[in-house]
Amino acid sequence: MSRKPCYGYKVCYREQGRKRYVRYFLTYTHKQAMYAMNSYIRYPPKERETNRKLNNPSWKIIPVTRKEVDDGIWRECPF
Repeated sequence: MSRKPCYGYKVCYREQGRKRYVRYFLTYTHKQAMYAMNSYIRYPPKERETNRKLNNPSWKIIPVTRKEVDDGIWRECPF
């Protein structure tokens, strides 16, 4: 059994009524992603750009792909 290489994890949210997930946080390990996700579920965050309260967000941890690494995802701010 071979495992795909892991390049990190994205904590993403999707607001009620939306189809697309939006990246909120980047981490290197799944454990860090779980901690970040659980923290945000307890204390509902605001949208980063407009500072408005999120409308009933659903959270998901998504692995970072090789294409995202090649595009420079780790050169960006992780928040």
